[in-house]
Amino acid sequence: MVTVEKLVEGLRGISNEGFTCEGIYQYLGENPVDVDSISPYLFWSQNCYTRNLIYKDERFEVMAICWEKGQISRVHDHSEQKCWMTVPVGRLRGQNFAVVEIDTSRSFCSLRETSSF
Repeated sequence: MVTVEKLVEGLRGISNEGFTCEGIYQYLGENPVDVDSISPYLFWSQNCYTRNLIYKDERFEVMAICWEKGQISRVHDHSEQKCWMTVPVGRLRGQNFAVVEIDTSRSFCSLRETSSF
């Protein structure tokens, strides 16, 4: 287990060449975060999930995202940004989608479920 400060320090030390999906997931898997170190960033709301910034620089952000049981986030993309998640407390289910049809003139988009994690 590492503190969130050590986690960020380690992420900052990864070269640009190693800053890939595989490289970051490997790092996160090898460095589980100590829950006590993120507790100051854990805030929940009964109305919606919360996004609590822990660290940000020009390459990445670290956030604590808190969902109450049964809460969801809307279908969204990350606009060509990369996104990694690790779950130090609880369980998370993610659902990916593919665009079936898009008509910007009607602000319409049809999706189909693909993989989940």
